[in-house]
Amino acid sequence: MDPATLRKLLENVRRGTLSPARALDELARLPFETAGPALVDHHRALRQHLPEVILGQGKTVAQCVTIARAVVKKSRRCLATRVNREQAEALLEEFGEDARWNETARVVAIETARRAVRRGASSKAKA
Repeated sequence: MDPATLRKLLENVRRGTLSPARALDELARLPFETAGPALVDHHRALRQHLPEVILGQGKTVAQCVTIARAVVKKSRRCLATRVNREQAEALLEEFGEDARWNETARVVAIETARRAVRRGASSKAKA
């Protein structure tokens, strides 16, 4: 969760469009989420101004995608570092035009620009 999202949550409670109990539920599960083998820190964006970063080295393709889904679902952006070609291609496949790969730097940057997160959507052109 980033500061803007937290502010929106509190505004919704103030306006009465979100109950305090529901807001409390949201806040209670904010800090951490288990995503496959990883424990994703969703409060990192509040403390560091950047969401959790995925270190691809030593992770499987499935682990990278699972962790990226969890991060993007909450923060709408994600950075995966030290990714190999297979991991990068899977992230590009999962996030389509929202993902960019810098092969030299071995980095995939994902930013959904406030669009809904796709589940398994393929961005590859059909021949």
